[in-house]
Amino acid sequence: MKRRIFLSGVTTAIAGSIGALPAAAKQLRQSMKRAPTSVGKRRNVRIDDERAYEFTLGPDKFEPGKGSRQREELRDVVSNASGTVRYRIEFLFPTIDDPDGRLESKFIFFQIKPKDSRTSTGDWFPYLSVQIEPDYRRVGPYTDFEFTVGDQRGTASRRPIKQNVWHQLEVVVKWSQGNDGFATVAIDGNRIASFNGKTGPDGEPLVNFGIYRSYLHRADPAKVETLQFYVRRYASERIDG
Repeated sequence: MKRRIFLSGVTTAIAGSIGALPAAAKQLRQSMKRAPTSVGKRRNVRIDDERAYEFTLGPDKFEPGKGSRQREELRDVVSNASGTVRYRIEFLFPTIDDPDGRLESKFIFFQIKPKDSRTSTGDWFPYLSVQIEPDYRRVGPYTDFEFTVGDQRGTASRRPIKQNVWHQLEVVVKWSQGNDGFATVAIDGNRIASFNGKTGPDGEPLVNFGIYRSYLHRADPAKVETLQFYVRRYASERIDG
């Protein structure tokens, strides 16, 4: 079911950067490619006279061989998981007209995971999601952040998300095979989650952003809506190592 989505009079909620950038920080090279199983649409738009990505995912197309999973994502295919890295991106969740409160439960808009994640070795992968409750007009969207190490999983749900406003996400990860690894997550300068321990092997992490949703076989097809989402200013910086 297609929902009407409004994006007008967008305001910017970002004032400056999150924390001081160390002098030794090095901007990392990036190369963005569309995730090969994407089934939605992506286009470049201008908002507040600045370039942004618009992602659209409808209710009727699914990944090949995955009848309950959809995505429309960009992937940083050259990001390197070594040292301590700061990832930044700004995102905007538009106002959605949902008069009967039937929105599907959640979608994921940003992920970092080692290339060989979801294996028996217990590799780490985090993801950040915007969660939409069934009673959307009363509850509204908020962020979850999940760290997974093997079968150990922890989720933080602390930050309401204003609609039609730019928010800044910052994730800092010390990539390590040992217990000295860590990760922190902040929204608009406020830390919402942290983790200490193994963060995965050196090598290639998969940094994805856009829209990903799954388990749609559990949803009433009439309740699966068209989603739109906006991101801009993606950057990754190595701050040591």
